[in-house]
Amino acid sequence: MRRGLRSRLLFTHLMIALAAIVAVAVIAGATGVRRVHVYLEREQAARSAQVVDSLRSTYREPEGWDATAVYALSQVATFNHLDVAVYDTGGHLLFTVQGRHGGEEEREGEAAGAEAATGGGAGTSPASPAPRGDEAPAVDSAPIVVDGRTVGTAQVYRRSDASDAAGDAYRTALTRDLLLAVAVCGAAAALVSLFLSRRLARPVEELDDAVADVVAADRGTQGAARGDEVKSLVAAFDGLAGRLAREEQRRRDMADDLLDGLDGPLAEVGSRLKALGDGSVTPTTEHLRMLGGEIDRLIALLAMLRDLNDLEGGRASGARQAVDLAEVATAAVEQRRPDFVAQGVALVEELAPAVALGDPGRLLRVAGAMLDSALESVQGGGRVVIAVGPAERGAARGAPDGPAVGLTVTDDGPTIAAADLPFVFERHDAATGARRAGPRLALCRALVEAQGGSMVASQASGGGLRLTVLLPAPEGG
Repeated sequence: MRRGLRSRLLFTHLMIALAAIVAVAVIAGATGVRRVHVYLEREQAARSAQVVDSLRSTYREPEGWDATAVYALSQVATFNHLDVAVYDTGGHLLFTVQGRHGGEEEREGEAAGAEAATGGGAGTSPASPAPRGDEAPAVDSAPIVVDGRTVGTAQVYRRSDASDAAGDAYRTALTRDLLLAVAVCGAAAALVSLFLSRRLARPVEELDDAVADVVAADRGTQGAARGDEVKSLVAAFDGLAGRLAREEQRRRDMADDLLDGLDGPLAEVGSRLKALGDGSVTPTTEHLRMLGGEIDRLIALLAMLRDLNDLEGGRASGARQAVDLAEVATAAVEQRRPDFVAQGVALVEELAPAVALGDPGRLLRVAGAMLDSALESVQGGGRVVIAVGPAERGAARGAPDGPAVGLTVTDDGPTIAAADLPFVFERHDAATGARRAGPRLALCRALVEAQGGSMVASQASGGGLRLTVLLPAPEGG
């Protein structure tokens, strides 16, 4: 596409430019020749009128034109390269003047004209009324009017090819000049077309490269908008590439979360089933309960992943409704209590009725995941407190201003340094020293933020970690 587009643009520009140049040249040539022809015709008519004016001004009553008049007329005729024949009102030739031929012939014509004008020849002239020459002359005939009376007729003979010769000379010169102009303009058009084709093709070629990179899975590539030619196209492509990049990153994050979240529970379930299968562990109700708990955690994790995928992909509206967080916390405690009892961890409830806006099912999964994270961090004999109540929304991440309802889970596990608290919600272990919570807490925060809330981690007063979920309270609640 690179060379093809540039070549096509160059060829198109050249053809348009050359067509315009040729059209202008043809129009200019035709118009110029026509105007020159009109100009020459006007000049010939003016010369004939000048001869008639000379005859009118030199006429004398009653003899007509004398030798002086004929001589003056011959000067006018010679200057304008014309032959003149003068007739009386009866159509008899009076005299002729030849101005198209020089030398002795001209002088003989003048003498004959003088003799006729003075009465010699009884109204006729030895000169032929038609001027001499091989070419057929063009004739202009005009009456000679003196004081309102017609005293004769003048026939002016001129070379019929005179205007044609002048026109041919003009056409030759015009054609030469137009060809030179076409050559110069064509060269200039070629240079301008080359520049424009390169300028127009460059952003399209860069966009083509970017599309090829996207096809090759480099979805972070963006087009380069140069000028205004394809800016809207590049902007649309950048939006598409950005969305594809976000979708690709989200897909990878979901895959990583799924692998990280399933690894531990599946390994635990596999080891227990293997122990039961080889007879090293006697099947009991407790063993089955523990297997059931691990499976429930897997199901809850998959449900959270599905919810997050729907919310981020725009396939779920995440519609919120009024829900009592105390009831949600109670349901989560009842589901997790056997696990806490089995590990000897005290689970304390400090629940007060508090209505928030959110999705009950998703909030139940968030509360359960927070309890699972706390249970994993404490040792036997430890203590976990879950509390619900009104809270003032502060500068927590993603928390807008206004009244809020808080859900907190506090454990007395190992204290986390303040510098490591931001990494609690990281999806991947970056070797920061912070304990690894897997994707669970990252998914919890994403689900809470998708419902208009926020989730923060802080140090507990007696050591350990406090997880706090803040959700908006309904208006007037």
